[in-house]
Amino acid sequence: MPHGSTEKNRDMAFDLLRITACFMVVFLHVSAGNWYGIDVTSFRWKVFNFYDSLVRGSVPLFVMISGAFLLGRERGISTDLQAAETAGRSGIKEFYKTKVLRLVVVYIFWSVLYALLTCLFSGEAASPEFLKLFIQNAINSRYHLWYIPMLIGLYILTPLLRAFCRGADKQVLQYAVGLFAAALFLNSVLQFTDLPYYEWIGKLLNKFPIDLICKFPFYFITGYYFYRYDVSGRVRRLFYVLGAASVLVCAAASNIVSVRTGEASDTLYGFLQITSFLEAVALFIFFKNAFRGRRFSVKAAAVIAELSGCTFGIYLMHDLVMSVFREFKVISTLDFNPVLSVPAVSVCVFALTLAAVFPLRRIKVVSRWLM
Repeated sequence: MPHGSTEKNRDMAFDLLRITACFMVVFLHVSAGNWYGIDVTSFRWKVFNFYDSLVRGSVPLFVMISGAFLLGRERGISTDLQAAETAGRSGIKEFYKTKVLRLVVVYIFWSVLYALLTCLFSGEAASPEFLKLFIQNAINSRYHLWYIPMLIGLYILTPLLRAFCRGADKQVLQYAVGLFAAALFLNSVLQFTDLPYYEWIGKLLNKFPIDLICKFPFYFITGYYFYRYDVSGRVRRLFYVLGAASVLVCAAASNIVSVRTGEASDTLYGFLQITSFLEAVALFIFFKNAFRGRRFSVKAAAVIAELSGCTFGIYLMHDLVMSVFREFKVISTLDFNPVLSVPAVSVCVFALTLAAVFPLRRIKVVSRWLM
């Protein structure tokens, strides 16, 4: 995903985390590919459900990484805002030119490309209503591109969020992260409509502004907080336990509700659920503490940096590879045991997308404006 570290001050821990989060997104979409279409009591569905639950922290991780680098001003991190201010230019104007405008172009290009591919693969290209269908698909955009407008919104808010983080001390930031976690927990409780006295519980909780707090800018702030401040070994271990437990709780909740209703339920699958939050925070803390400051060989560091630089392109393009797999029946997670098929297909999709993105990034206009 877009990031702002330079070659001289790269934080390899977060390059590795960015690569991991990108693979998690691919893994998520592969495991979800046949999640809706099979019997919820089958072994295959339960495997898909577990794998899907395992990587729910993927998108929150991307947002947290962006927050760490865009809001951070410590430890040599520079941003376009700071660079513009130093050069005597309008920081916000420069930020819009370098960050926001690029994402707008990226979103339009990939929405149009996927709309064209949708029409071609579905046979709509020969339809007399091709233009109407094409425009409709372009406006609706591809399912995974929802992230880009959300990221644009976060970038627009970045000057305000940076000002908040500059003026906030550790205690205030802890309050913001704790408030976010509490709101996510209550939001998760509201997903269980079969709870005893749910009508009363729901009416009570809905009187509070939970939706006002359950927003992605708080993931931005959370990433900044855990990047800037270290936590004790005891707190780290607590987050690791909670993160692992969240995977199991998410999978169990989806399984219980799905079996009860007879159709697939994504009860705690949302990225604004407490389980996704805990998974993401656990991984963020783990990578920060396991790899920050670790020395890598020049070659290894170069490879990691290159892979990290490819992650945004992989995110944008991986569904194109998955579409080709489906259209031409190359390989499917239903072809063999899903315990093995989901990881195998995910690796294939990730590797082939990387093989396409790597040379495309050598084209300056593509690297600058399209991925």
